[in-house]
Amino acid sequence: MSPTDRDVAYVEQLRPELAARLAELHAEEVAYFGPDEPELTEIVVIDLTLDVAADGVLDLVVEHDLVSPGREDERETRRLRIDREYREALDRSFQGSYAQWAARHLYFGIDCPQAIDPDEVAAASTSLPDAEALLEHVRAFVGGERIATDRIRVGRATVCLTPEQWREHVVDWEVTAQRDRGPDAMRPGHGPVGAAIELEELLGEYPAYVVWWRGALHGSSRAGLPPI
Repeated sequence: MSPTDRDVAYVEQLRPELAARLAELHAEEVAYFGPDEPELTEIVVIDLTLDVAADGVLDLVVEHDLVSPGREDERETRRLRIDREYREALDRSFQGSYAQWAARHLYFGIDCPQAIDPDEVAAASTSLPDAEALLEHVRAFVGGERIATDRIRVGRATVCLTPEQWREHVVDWEVTAQRDRGPDAMRPGHGPVGAAIELEELLGEYPAYVVWWRGALHGSSRAGLPPI
């Protein structure tokens, strides 16, 4: 697969939008944590190029600087999938532009998914019970007590998530279960158990709270976000 004129034109349009989205994310973090937070890092894009990866997939190569208060700037290079098929699948599965998606992956250090298949996600979702049933399943699995619509008390910990958030998490696990291969692989239908085991392991670390933050479960010392 070689870059087409359309791919090249897409990247040229992407340059200013990606920079703007990264600036917005940084402004949000500064507003939340304050400008003197030493862990805040601004991403300054130096160059965007197209390259065909070893598996034949077209990648966007992002060269950028990491700018942090009181530290010397660091230069990094990240690769994000950008072929037309991937962009079209992303348009169907992500509520936002490619620039918004890429900015979140760059800013928060999220690894680029190997594939996005909306049909696969939809099939996994269709095979699962409704949100309330899934939350009741995990409550019984971890031996917790439902104390509010979005609260489960497990020992001294409080799990803070809505039924819809938990279902989103289970759907991710179910996709993994349906993809898994090998003699010890998960099987279709194992998503709810896999998600519950992950929560149980997290509770074993004895956090005061378990919260939902940026599409994942996190232990925290407080119910508010972000987790700390």
